[in-house]
Amino acid sequence: SRRFARAAEPLRTRTAIRRITWDRPVGSQHKIDASYLSPHVNISSRLESATKQFGVCLLLSEDLFKLLSEPVQRLCRRIDRVILVGSDRPLEIYTYDVADPGPEVEISEIPSVPVGQFLAAMVPPRSSDDFRQLWEMALDKYLGGPFGSEANWGMARDLLERLRDRYPEDAPTSVLLAFMEEHDFEAPPQWPGYRTLSEK
Repeated sequence: SRRFARAAEPLRTRTAIRRITWDRPVGSQHKIDASYLSPHVNISSRLESATKQFGVCLLLSEDLFKLLSEPVQRLCRRIDRVILVGSDRPLEIYTYDVADPGPEVEISEIPSVPVGQFLAAMVPPRSSDDFRQLWEMALDKYLGGPFGSEANWGMARDLLERLRDRYPEDAPTSVLLAFMEEHDFEAPPQWPGYRTLSEK
């Protein structure tokens, strides 16, 4: 068959992408193993764990997001600014709203499009442009700028609840609403514009 068919039970996986690591031999003269040496390994592991906390299949670090082409960046969604376990600097994290399950694709149906449009043509995000624009407005009110001083959690709540009414299955919306509810929808004093994820 020339069809990339889905199995009877779809395989679901969660992925985090950070940046480049280095593969180097590590050990002694008696035993040498290849190992990946880079702080990015730990960050990638923490991001992969965070996919479960945010209920998404894919997380990208801001460093990788900046390397993407502009057409692909427009399809991604910034979902929070966090400090991961083992890190000491805030990191903006992004997702690509992968449809679940993915589409069946005939090889003959693969479109001939510019590279920048290929992802959208093959795996279009399940979120619309309007959804991502409204989400970004809500996130801006939640984060409150680079230092958190402009946070307006009341307005963020209103926008996120509008999104939840329209897209009740969107997990990141529920995650942010639940976090703000822990603080009665008021940004904590000296809110820095990010939060710490405690789970590894």
